[in-house]
Amino acid sequence: MTIELDRLVQNLDPTRTILFFGAGSSIPSGSPSAADLVEAITTKFKVATDGFSLAEVAELAELEHGRQPLIELVRQRFPRPNPTGGILNIPLYKWRAIYTTNYDELLERSYQIRAQATHVVTTNYDFSKHTAPDSQPIFKIHGTIGHDIVDGHKSRMIVTQGDYDRTAEYREFLFNRLAADMAGGDLIIIGYSLSDPDIKAVVDRVIAIQAKMGGAGGAVFLVLYQRDEARAKLFEARGIRIAFGGIDEFSAALTAKGPAAALVHSSSDDPVQDSQVLSTITVDVSHSLAVLPPNAVAMFNGRPATYADVAGDLTFTRTAANNIASMFGAANKQFAAIIGASGVGKTTAARQVAVQLEKLGWRCWEHKTDFELPADEWIAAAHALQTSGRQALLYVDDAHLHLTSLNRIADELFANSITSLRLLVTSGRSQWQYRTKSVHFSKNLAEIGLSKLNSQEIDRLILLVSSDNSIKPLVEGTFSGFSYQEKRRRLTDKCEADAFVCLRNIFAQEKFDDIILREYAQLRTDDQEIYRLVAAMEHAGIRVHRQLVLRLTSISAGMVGAALGNLVDVLSEYDISERFGIYGWKVRHKVIAGIIAKYKFSDQASMVELFDRVIDSLSPTYRIERNSINEMCNLDTGLPSIPDKEVQNRLLRKLISIAPGEPIPRHRLIRNLIDLDKFDLAETEIRVFETDLHTDGPVARYRIVLLLARALYTPGLMDEDRVVILRKAESQAAGSASRFDTNRHVLSAYCDVGLELLKRTGDSSAFDRAFKALKVAADRMGDDDTAKAVRNYERRHFDMTG
Repeated sequence: MTIELDRLVQNLDPTRTILFFGAGSSIPSGSPSAADLVEAITTKFKVATDGFSLAEVAELAELEHGRQPLIELVRQRFPRPNPTGGILNIPLYKWRAIYTTNYDELLERSYQIRAQATHVVTTNYDFSKHTAPDSQPIFKIHGTIGHDIVDGHKSRMIVTQGDYDRTAEYREFLFNRLAADMAGGDLIIIGYSLSDPDIKAVVDRVIAIQAKMGGAGGAVFLVLYQRDEARAKLFEARGIRIAFGGIDEFSAALTAKGPAAALVHSSSDDPVQDSQVLSTITVDVSHSLAVLPPNAVAMFNGRPATYADVAGDLTFTRTAANNIASMFGAANKQFAAIIGASGVGKTTAARQVAVQLEKLGWRCWEHKTDFELPADEWIAAAHALQTSGRQALLYVDDAHLHLTSLNRIADELFANSITSLRLLVTSGRSQWQYRTKSVHFSKNLAEIGLSKLNSQEIDRLILLVSSDNSIKPLVEGTFSGFSYQEKRRRLTDKCEADAFVCLRNIFAQEKFDDIILREYAQLRTDDQEIYRLVAAMEHAGIRVHRQLVLRLTSISAGMVGAALGNLVDVLSEYDISERFGIYGWKVRHKVIAGIIAKYKFSDQASMVELFDRVIDSLSPTYRIERNSINEMCNLDTGLPSIPDKEVQNRLLRKLISIAPGEPIPRHRLIRNLIDLDKFDLAETEIRVFETDLHTDGPVARYRIVLLLARALYTPGLMDEDRVVILRKAESQAAGSASRFDTNRHVLSAYCDVGLELLKRTGDSSAFDRAFKALKVAADRMGDDDTAKAVRNYERRHFDMTG
């Protein structure tokens, strides 16, 4: 039987509730119904309805009169968004997600009025928009009134039957996201009548999603603005709960239940706690030290050293950490980067810096790397710190993922002479060295490479394992029996990794790989499959989370707890966003993930198959999965590690199709096509990139490289023709060097063109201009890589000219 709205909202938790709006939710604010649009189209274009749907009538009108007048007519029927009544209260609550089939922009306007951030998605390209981490996702299944292809937008209003056909993939992504949102979440569908044919299609899709979830989903409610008890029974028989009322009645019931779930302003002197955005995506080091106990066993078994482990002296101090803490204290540099391979101890060293500074009275925070780094929020926090005279540190792991925001923060700090906030970042060398840093970030950055342990660190490690009572029992007796000098010699010969790798690899008698593989062999077959998939994905740079694992394996949502219980010492789950139902999965250490990947995906074919499976399962509506798309392009373990570039290109094209707004897969494809001498295809990809995303530094460089490659490698050309192409490359390079005047890759490509012209014509003017631009950039940037480039081209020029 139907329920009253006040009963529906009684136990409603907005953070685990999804709203799905139909046209009825917008009618109180003046938007037309589907029937109104059908009548308007038939009247204007003299189309016979004969019981046709809106999509069919609109298709006929477009076929006879073109799309432009059809879209103009539809827009005329929608007034300027002026939300009224219940829809204005929707932004007062933090919903898991909002879906709507409405064209109007009433929801967007409501959020603007309430000064709440949104992430509005109307096309595949919108998945890649940079938004605040706590932005309310609004997925517009049928597009939006303000954007259509007739205006040159990527988005289209889904009005005609042809629109439905052309946007099937986009809508499938949204329904896949809806399926994930419904895991442990309730769905409320508002704004339909039971006589509306669209409601049956929506309910059918929802019921199919529930069936696949095996009972792990929440309840589904229909809030219907027209009372129809007979039809209601048909839906209730399918497990759908029915309540009658409109958006205003629903909002009133919520208001009557209690206050909105909006955060009130904090009066603390902590700029991170005061920020509604930062407080949810930032680790407070002082809080971690106060409430989390150290755990030597967990760290020995591969868990990263926590702040409590560092403060409890369960780690040996890295020299780099001491140097960075001293540098920050003396204000010699405002930014520092710890660069190195997985397992060398970057995270531990960075946390050692934070603990040292915390003891000196600094405020220290760590950004949760699965979230976008919000530049504006940290700039505001830095201003507050400067005003209060507090010194603070922000640590950002996987900094290459956040470089755009880091550049902006650094530039703003410099422009406003703010010295109260220091930035400490960590990253792998291959991901870091090719990324472009801003002038002020680079100029004020100390870059520290971390690899083998030095002599002092080895002494500290021996002292740690010999004296700490919580670690001594973990050390193999054969190692603890050696003299100090023998211990030191073994560590000096082999020690190239983080503390736990040293403990497990060097202190044990058997090879570290064997320990991990024997541990793997003892697991149940089903658990082995999960372990190897998660390990291989993490090793390849994929940001693994629960929903992705569910898509790739046969386990149901209801079996997640049991699977994690079986793998308790192997895998861990951590909260990324409880509100959005996103929970990350990690192998206990990246080195271990690499070992499992090496043995369980030992040939190229198995890795290619894994990449295919993952790509086919990706949902770009999640930021964590868009990060995966970019991380799969990393040079060390991602797609570029596959020797066959044609295979790489096929996989890259799949990534581009899934998330056309992400530039990195496009960069990789263009580079590969140039390397394969497929110049026409590379030219096409560059042109499409510039149309879709506009020119960036890498594509500007690839235009130069492409022309240079044509001049050098196109068969059958006369020398004079090659020189003409080189002159065109020179012109292209000069323009790009002016626009990207601190991008060493663009400037290096300009120098390459200059050297080739010098070689073929004896004219050094192009090289002189390019080299001067590179030297100016090196002086401005102050970074080692650009300085090395200057020395390299200076040497090459000397070799050519004597």
